[in-house]
Amino acid sequence: MPSSWRRAALYGGGLESDYTGRICETILDLPVSNVSKRDDWFTAPLLSGQAQPIHAVGLATDADLRPLGADGQPFAPNLYAVGRLLAGYSPVVEGSAEGVDLATGALAAQKAVSPV
Repeated sequence: MPSSWRRAALYGGGLESDYTGRICETILDLPVSNVSKRDDWFTAPLLSGQAQPIHAVGLATDADLRPLGADGQPFAPNLYAVGRLLAGYSPVVEGSAEGVDLATGALAAQKAVSPV
């Protein structure tokens, strides 16, 4: 049976950063997208309500929410990345953190139990 996987991004431990600005995925060391220099992670005051580059960091996926490996292909056919682990959106500015978590989690669950 296919498996589904979900871990929150920087806020929940699915991604970690170090003092050098390196950001890594903590379980399979999957490639992390949208990583800028550490000095550029925050371009506006923290509570400004503006998008921060660090919030767009995450895993790139295909249309089925399967994380992409270094070769740009799905890392595994039964592995899914959802919610704040996804690259390219700003949950703080969009006010969509839980909505994206729920919607992508539901889609990944559907994909995981669907016959291939």
